[in-house]
Amino acid sequence: MQVLIDTSAIVAILNRADENHSRALTLMQKARAQRIKLFMTNFLVGETYATLLSRIGLYAAREWLINNDIPVIRATAKDEQEAKGIILRYKDKDFSYVDAISFTVMKRLKMSIAFAFDDHFQQFGFKLYSD
Repeated sequence: MQVLIDTSAIVAILNRADENHSRALTLMQKARAQRIKLFMTNFLVGETYATLLSRIGLYAAREWLINNDIPVIRATAKDEQEAKGIILRYKDKDFSYVDAISFTVMKRLKMSIAFAFDDHFQQFGFKLYSD
């Protein structure tokens, strides 16, 4: 099974001060034990680096960027167009562009589960990886 890992999960794993830290560590151990294939998009790489930089600091952000071994799937131009469409279509939601890119890539790859602590995935109809 393939599961998209969101910035919210990575930050929770690495940031001891994050309210989801313990749960994120437990879920990551479970994913490894179940041999879940995690992946992220190239947009998530940028978002995760920026979030780590602002919340934990330069050293942690750089270490994550250098040592990240989560496979990265690149968003296509078509994914980007669809992401814009999602943002325009869902006027009552505050999906970020990165969220919308994640949704389009997941749809393209026929994925239904995200490892995230972000309600936007459920609002769009995906399931969250849980215990």
